[in-house]
Amino acid sequence: MKQLNELNIFNFTQIAKENCGMFIVDDLSALEHDVKRIFLVSPDKPSTRGDHAHLDCWQTLVCIRGSIDIMVDDGTNKKNFSLALYGQAISVPPGFWSAQHYSGMSSLMVLCSHIYNENDYLRDYKKFLDYKQGQM
Repeated sequence: MKQLNELNIFNFTQIAKENCGMFIVDDLSALEHDVKRIFLVSPDKPSTRGDHAHLDCWQTLVCIRGSIDIMVDDGTNKKNFSLALYGQAISVPPGFWSAQHYSGMSSLMVLCSHIYNENDYLRDYKKFLDYKQGQM
């Protein structure tokens, strides 16, 4: 299992397309997981999303506009990351609590290792901490 100190921001290799605002991810080999689902989050005003953990699903969070601060929590320690450049990303493994704090007009692309399954979510922080205690 990954440790919090092993999580790092990385950049996808991009193919620049002049004057068209296009972002192409041509190589997913940087990911530690397959991609079975993709979704976008684009709030108009500053907001917080996430605030949950996954039991099985990896999520790679990719900044595609604005800036998003990512808080990742392993149940003992928390670490903050800032995605502020186009194509910056961080992969969050299962078993980590995460919250995303969006500046206004920001967009995040999320690449998921699993299709949506409500049973994969821990949405209550106390239940997350109990789950982490059971892993030790």
